[in-house]
Amino acid sequence: MEGRVVDNANFFSVEDPSSISDDHLYDLLIEEYPKWVEAAFKKGLILGQNLIAR
Repeated sequence: MEGRVVDNANFFSVEDPSSISDDHLYDLLIEEYPKWVEAAFKKGLILGQNLIAR
């Protein structure tokens, strides 16, 4: 999406959430997070050390 410093929205569709395991749902929810942390760190949105592999 335009105008965002870092994309923070991922979408997935699950027809029946009760049909998938909690572990699989968690994996779907967290799939994009490591990429977001790296991009946000590089843009200076989050500060710290050792947040991303260099």
